[in-house]
Amino acid sequence: MSYRHGIYIDELPTGILPAVQVESALPFVVGTAPIHLTEEADLSDKINRPVVCYSYDQFVAAFGYSADWSKFSLCEFAKVYFGLYNVGPVVILNVLDPVTNGTAVPAADVDLVAGAYTIDDEDAVLQSLVVKAEGGAGDAFVLGDDYTAAYDDDGQIVITRVADGTIPAADSTVSIAYKTIEGDETAAADIIGGDTSNVRTGLEAIENVYPLYAKIPTLILAPGWSHDATVMAAMVAKAGGYGGGFKAVAIADIDSTSAGADIAGEVTSWKSTNNYSDAHLIPCWPKVVLGSGTSAVTYWMSSHVAGAIARTDAEKGGGIPYWSPSNNRMQCNGLVDAAGGEVILSRDEANDLNGIGVVTAINLQGQWKVWGNRTSVYPTSTDPKDAFIPNRRMMDYIGNTVIVSWLQMVDYPIRKRTIQTIVESQNSWLNSLQGAEAILGGRVVFSDTENPIADMIDGKVVLHLYVGLSSPAEEIVERLEFDPSYYEGVF
Repeated sequence: MSYRHGIYIDELPTGILPAVQVESALPFVVGTAPIHLTEEADLSDKINRPVVCYSYDQFVAAFGYSADWSKFSLCEFAKVYFGLYNVGPVVILNVLDPVTNGTAVPAADVDLVAGAYTIDDEDAVLQSLVVKAEGGAGDAFVLGDDYTAAYDDDGQIVITRVADGTIPAADSTVSIAYKTIEGDETAAADIIGGDTSNVRTGLEAIENVYPLYAKIPTLILAPGWSHDATVMAAMVAKAGGYGGGFKAVAIADIDSTSAGADIAGEVTSWKSTNNYSDAHLIPCWPKVVLGSGTSAVTYWMSSHVAGAIARTDAEKGGGIPYWSPSNNRMQCNGLVDAAGGEVILSRDEANDLNGIGVVTAINLQGQWKVWGNRTSVYPTSTDPKDAFIPNRRMMDYIGNTVIVSWLQMVDYPIRKRTIQTIVESQNSWLNSLQGAEAILGGRVVFSDTENPIADMIDGKVVLHLYVGLSSPAEEIVERLEFDPSYYEGVF
């Protein structure tokens, strides 16, 4: 080291570490998308691989779009979340492989007219197309070299001969074969997924989100599928803990078909029979509709509740999930069952659903609102951290933030400075939450009773975080009394 003469600065690590911001309402949505409509030759990066979309245009560019939501459930969610609630981002996971899972259409000879032919089948998958000479003889013609293929405005594939390719003439007869998407290629097992040979699929692929994007999904959805009890159970399992300790809430629908619960009085029995009861589950009933007459569009309520949660977090919570979505606007103008029959709920009937831990919607003074503060575990459990939606989400938010913000302190030597850095940093963060009135108060303590010397020697440290959460004012009672004393003012 050279001889020093003067004033010098040595920078030290900051003693209090700032919290990493956790996106409070980041949905992980599993379903099916018309990825073949993107016309990309290689679709592998769109199948069972999570993709973050920040806008509707990004979703369409990545996954395509179809108005047939019964086949392509992710399109409905994108329309709701981005279009009706104007929120984002979303982590999308498509499980449909249109080439592998598509239904094969046998090869048939067709005649090119002026060098072109249109496949009159809106379900045809472009990437599965095989074009050969008449009768199917020989090797297949090469896309791009011998012919082009693209979807027209009606969603049909147009095959066009390339002039200098090997298809003999503009009026040639060629053999074509392809696959179609009929809508029944995907099953609940595909949505649930699994982990085989280190390849995660379906809901299990939520484990890949943080390693790929350093993002933490806090809402788990599968609209069009979550009214299946097996799918719901898988959603709840991941919501209760994934990625080494992250937590979320699952938003699921209750079956509103005639075989399920198409009237309010049947919901209690259906919910109990199908075990829709968990602190990390928000069940919704029935479906919602927007528009009227032939322009009316029906949606899964879970999609709308997710949108309302995100809007509420952003507009009222400042990105912190301490507000309940209940009594906040829902972009609909009616309720329907699965068959499209109108459902009219009185406030008492809606309250009865809330009383069994089910979220619904009601019309209040001409505006439709989400209605319900309770998770599905209520009334089996009345623990306020689990029974109230905002409290459960705040517990998850605090836990997720602690993990990502102070993971950097893992493997530091156990010494006073290490403990003080963590405790002071977390207390500073909790004070900021209290200052924003997101919590009533909070503190972190390091006590000798919870940290035996033997445990610390073994590399184990316990910090105790206390937090006071603000439950929603679900019931406000005004006591109205006639007071005869005011008659004295008559004299």
